[in-house]
Amino acid sequence: MPRRYRGRTGITEVCIPASVRSIGPHAFKGCTGINTLRLAEGLESIGAGAFEGCTGIVSLRFPESLRSIQNSAFASCTGITSLCIPQRVHSVGTWAFRHCRGITDLDLQEGPQPTADLNVEEEEEGLGSNGACYKTPQEGLRSIGLGAFFMCTGQQRAVNHEAGVGEFS
Repeated sequence: MPRRYRGRTGITEVCIPASVRSIGPHAFKGCTGINTLRLAEGLESIGAGAFEGCTGIVSLRFPESLRSIQNSAFASCTGITSLCIPQRVHSVGTWAFRHCRGITDLDLQEGPQPTADLNVEEEEEGLGSNGACYKTPQEGLRSIGLGAFFMCTGQQRAVNHEAGVGEFS
């Protein structure tokens, strides 16, 4: 996807068809009017900053085909309230959901055993005020970038299907 949509605040709905395998870097960055985002099966990668600052996105459902969410892909999308990371996602990039203060429900679906070591990068202040959601990541998830959920202060609950439900204050 080209960057030609970047910053267009008049876009309210984005439907990514099944023929699209990846969304490029900054494709829809700053499109604050997007309130409906539909991602079809077949999508494998969401590029760096692809939807960064799209504050109107409330509901976000990833297709099961998704493998990678790159750096800052949804950073500052403050409207997102619920998030389910599919079992086949193997990497969530640095700052991927940074400042997504509206997230109150995080679901890390159980996936297949990883073929590489889990690489959970931490910083001095942790992964955000509620970084505990990464103490029991899904088995398919191999890498969570530095600050992936930094400043996601609304988070109250995280579900890992193997470990159960964790409550956050």
